[in-house]
Amino acid sequence: MRTTIVILSGWILLLMLTACSENYTPRKYMGLKGKVTSLRDTVYRFKYSYDTLRTPDKIGHITIIGFDDWGNITSQYEYLGMDSVPFQIEEYLYSGDTLLWSSSRIRQSDGTYAALVYEFVSRNNNTVKYKIDNGSEIWEEQVRTSGKYRCYSGKGKWGYEKKEAWADKNNNITKWKLLSVSDEFKSVTKDSSNTFSVLRMYKYDSYDHVIEEIHIEDGDTTVYTNSYSGYDDRGNWTESKTQVDGRFKILTKRTIKYTE
Repeated sequence: MRTTIVILSGWILLLMLTACSENYTPRKYMGLKGKVTSLRDTVYRFKYSYDTLRTPDKIGHITIIGFDDWGNITSQYEYLGMDSVPFQIEEYLYSGDTLLWSSSRIRQSDGTYAALVYEFVSRNNNTVKYKIDNGSEIWEEQVRTSGKYRCYSGKGKWGYEKKEAWADKNNNITKWKLLSVSDEFKSVTKDSSNTFSVLRMYKYDSYDHVIEEIHIEDGDTTVYTNSYSGYDDRGNWTESKTQVDGRFKILTKRTIKYTE
């Protein structure tokens, strides 16, 4: 489904695209300290509630992210559980800080991958245009940046989509909003509507760690509260615990590799 891929890949694209210096500027190495070559997040999920005396019910997913020498993300692989084959693959190609090309692939039930490819078209001041190809249709998306606000908008035969993001003075995303209109949603939305909306809000501590996330999706609200308990010798966190609607449900262990 085209829209599903866009929703999953849209957020990471927010962190990739280049902006002018006085506007929103993506943080290099995802804001991590030091020159990072890769990181691995292993996310454990608990069916009921996290307890230090209990083992996790299962590994929810594993995410592996690679960086180039300039701190740009070049790849992201996501594995469900202990699968050896990735469920989702994100790849990025840059010229300096400018994103020229990206590909998002999601594994289907038959083992094949559905792909969504972004290709740079042009830049006019703070507006960048990309050509998007899902294998059956090609359309254009416009990305406009104004201060700490960024807006993505695109329209094709499948429908219309608008993504918006707001950042704070440290270039941390504080709010992200999606509105997508497509007949594809009629079979999955609660009211059989052709409109799907997502709102995500983020709060940070003094170290720019996300401590609270509020997700509102198709009318349902979920609150995630994060705490950090482990750090490496560079000062980057290596373990976090997440409460979901007030109950500890997620444990994340992070391994970071450095170039120096």
